[in-house]
Amino acid sequence: MKRETTLPDVLWPCAVERRYGISRPTRWRWEKIGRLPPRDVNLAGKTGWKRSTIEAAEQSAA
Repeated sequence: MKRETTLPDVLWPCAVERRYGISRPTRWRWEKIGRLPPRDVNLAGKTGWKRSTIEAAEQSAA
């Protein structure tokens, strides 16, 4: 059974998809058009976002 490591300050792509209620292709499109900030975490080849980066992007969009 694969178990995903959870770090409280990192949002992996699947967590961002759940947060916004979007599909994987929609998240990919949002990244390409700049609706999501660039990923800023890279742990052993797995990329994601710092929670603070996503929250800052939400604040600037509001």
